[in-house]
Amino acid sequence: MNLFHQFVLGIGLFLILAHCSTLSEPSPSTVPADEFFSDRPPDSIAGDGSPLFTQAQTFDRMLRGKLTEKEQKTLVRNCLNSDKGNPFCPGFFQREKLFRLVADKLINPSAPPKREVVPLRPELVNGQIVNLKTLRRSEMEPLIKGLSGTSEHDLLFLAQQTLREAKCPNRFAVAIAAMLEDFLPTQNHHNLISELYQAGARCARREPVDQEHYYTRAGLFLFWAREYKKAVSVLRKVKPMDAFSGRAFYWLAQAQKSLGDKGAAEITLTRLLAKQPLSFHSLVASQEVGTEPLNGWRSTVPLKKTRSARSPKANVFIRQAEILKRFGFDFSAAIITEWTFKKYQRLEGEVRLHLASLADPPTAITQIPAVLLAQPHLANKFSLEQMYPRPFFEVFVRNNEGVDAYLLMAIARKESRFNPKAVSWADAQGLMQINPNTAKRMTGKDQTDLFNPQTSIELGARHIQMDLSRFDNRLPLAIAAYNAGDEVVSRWLKRFAVSDPLLFLDLIPYRETRDYTGFVLSNYFWYRRLYSTDYPNQNLHSLMRSPLEK
Repeated sequence: MNLFHQFVLGIGLFLILAHCSTLSEPSPSTVPADEFFSDRPPDSIAGDGSPLFTQAQTFDRMLRGKLTEKEQKTLVRNCLNSDKGNPFCPGFFQREKLFRLVADKLINPSAPPKREVVPLRPELVNGQIVNLKTLRRSEMEPLIKGLSGTSEHDLLFLAQQTLREAKCPNRFAVAIAAMLEDFLPTQNHHNLISELYQAGARCARREPVDQEHYYTRAGLFLFWAREYKKAVSVLRKVKPMDAFSGRAFYWLAQAQKSLGDKGAAEITLTRLLAKQPLSFHSLVASQEVGTEPLNGWRSTVPLKKTRSARSPKANVFIRQAEILKRFGFDFSAAIITEWTFKKYQRLEGEVRLHLASLADPPTAITQIPAVLLAQPHLANKFSLEQMYPRPFFEVFVRNNEGVDAYLLMAIARKESRFNPKAVSWADAQGLMQINPNTAKRMTGKDQTDLFNPQTSIELGARHIQMDLSRFDNRLPLAIAAYNAGDEVVSRWLKRFAVSDPLLFLDLIPYRETRDYTGFVLSNYFWYRRLYSTDYPNQNLHSLMRSPLEK
């Protein structure tokens, strides 16, 4: 059993119910729960009485809507005349654009209206699909809905018809493949499913992300069928577009290894680590080749470049954010940094990392990975701590319901990026993205304030605890169930009856859940690696076994 299998299958993996004493105490830089998205009065911050503090406080009051229109105009007029040295003058001039960002932060959004999906069904005349052109060009949802309930016999007939079609696109082939998966494992359709996904992939040159997905899925079904040569041939066609996936490289290496070509497998894994260092599959690969998952991450040498030569006009706003952060006006600092990122998109990597350190968690989580993917040499402990921040840390610890608080933070980072006002397309709300209907079942109440961090964390902890109980403390399955539902995961376990736990995770048919599970496991690894004093040198194996040994 290799290290990954111990990681996923070893019972240490599944024992994540931890005492709070295993968590390190919040460092001085840990952000209190009310520092983000709060409505704390700006006057409650104790300043040093300097003119600079007064200027920062006035700017903060403006962003929070505490200044009248007349007061705002006076400030602008002063900036044009007597107060040109005020570092916040450029911000006053951009106040209307900044106000829009403030509104986005403070107003509880609503879920977008649900789009009705009209099923699209094949029309047969004399044994021929007469609307094949329409089916080939359709979006996936109408096709899947239209094929729902189709018998296995009819799906096999439609598969042969669409495989003879040479024209592109061919999304209908992909839809049939997805529907045939429902008949696994009792029916051996692995090769046919792979052919259908390949047909869709060949026609998806203009949709490179979809093409990567289709070819990867085609290769996985061949790997499952132990058609390793065919799997290698298909997986080599993948041109990775998703820097966080790594799925195709990893399984290409496993297929090469199964064919006895260990040299090629090592080259592929090395390529995976170089191209996609932040992916879950890279964490697994790093254990196989015996390297760090991200070179240089332990370095504590601070980055030096804080001003941009490429976009010098951005520097005044960087200074504003620094001043606001220094005096504790974190909300306004977050507004300025977000606006600066949007306005100046050519900032140097080091400058972007510095600016992200002044931002709120959602902005930092969005910006830092892009920098480290393009310039991995900039990775250090500080930048990773910014990428895996700990807002609401004490709230997570107090309301963890016996679940490791770092696991809850790993979920929240993926679910909402620590935005307590987040709302998804499915109306999931808050830090832990709890659906109102789920909250009603859990609490027995018609109304629950899911935008309250404490409430969201408590319900999220209870949710993942129930999922762990349902799946015998198997963490990956519990994480998948948190996203897709436990009944759905139970069906997948029957359908994809494989012995390799990672292969099962990568065969999950929902693209969102597949990626979600890997993201959360990666988040959990890095939170424990960065902050837990109990595991200073942990790898995937030791991370999951140590709680049991204790």
